[in-house]
Amino acid sequence: MPLIEDILDVLGKAKLFSTMDIASGYWNVPMAADSIEKTAFTCKYGLFEWLVMPFGLCNAVPAFERLMENVLVDLKWRTCLVYLDDCVVFSEDFPTHLIRLKQELERFRAAGFKLKMKKCKWGRDQVAFLGHIVTPSGILPNPEKVKAVMNVKRPHDLHTVRAFLGLTSYFRRYIPGYAAISAPIERLKAKGVLFNWDDDCEAAFVQLKRKLVEPPILVYPDFSKHFKLYVDSSKLAVGACLMQTVDGRERVVAYASKLLVGSEKNWINKQDGTSEIECWGIVWATRKFRCYLDRREFDLYTDHKGLTWVFSETNRTSNAKLARWAMELSQLRFKGLPQSGHFNGPRGRSLPTLFGHGLRSLYVGPTQ
Repeated sequence: MPLIEDILDVLGKAKLFSTMDIASGYWNVPMAADSIEKTAFTCKYGLFEWLVMPFGLCNAVPAFERLMENVLVDLKWRTCLVYLDDCVVFSEDFPTHLIRLKQELERFRAAGFKLKMKKCKWGRDQVAFLGHIVTPSGILPNPEKVKAVMNVKRPHDLHTVRAFLGLTSYFRRYIPGYAAISAPIERLKAKGVLFNWDDDCEAAFVQLKRKLVEPPILVYPDFSKHFKLYVDSSKLAVGACLMQTVDGRERVVAYASKLLVGSEKNWINKQDGTSEIECWGIVWATRKFRCYLDRREFDLYTDHKGLTWVFSETNRTSNAKLARWAMELSQLRFKGLPQSGHFNGPRGRSLPTLFGHGLRSLYVGPTQ
């Protein structure tokens, strides 16, 4: 299955979009003769078998995705994108858009596909696709999906907690410090923990909803421009913000955050615990955004001045974990830029708003 992030990144230079939805998607796949009997089910009218692929089979999703990719094999990623039965055609101008639409519709006709016309949108400057609103200037959450989150009632058991976190987690790239905000609710999922919806859970519940009401417009990554990676860590979570300069302004490409879990929590009370957590934040962030940062120079910012020695060429640390991470980071081409005061983020927000902590001093890392 293609990653949704990869699909959205490809739409960067497009000005026009058309979305199509395949009617009766899975039913376009005939069942193999020796598999028909395995789909048998019973009802009050008797025993029946599926002749076409139904929902619920363990390999149904990859089988249908493979079919769609075979139909659009030489068009996907160049003129159109497909995720199961959802397709989007994109272009920079109207004449090109018509040509690309014709190509895709001819492929669908040859494959015997039919479209749900009520769900199709043609030649729009913004469309809803995979839970996001896609525009020429960037992406933002689909208001209908956000409305669904806003209408969720307060969780009352483990099942509803998981449902709420599943809804909000889909939009975590829009929410700075999502992991830290949702931590009180996440704790309710731990094995052996009694369900107790306290004030911290209620505050997190309200804050997550509020963050989605006015989310930032995330810009598409431009690989011809310089990336900036801001990283911050705490005893609770690590967070990162990938940014680029667009029209003279710092704009957010994506937010990312992660709770410290399992053995990672043991670093808190160690002698080198602070350095390990801060270094882990950088390692995790560069892994998360590796597809944007690999083989290109970027600026890396952190508020932990003590990490300067970890990345120096004369590093002689006895901490095996830091040495291993320093070796991994040495493969990347990054540098830090000294900056006093707070970083002004999108819409004039300071870094404490982005991560909950301020940038106090930045270091210079290796440049290869």
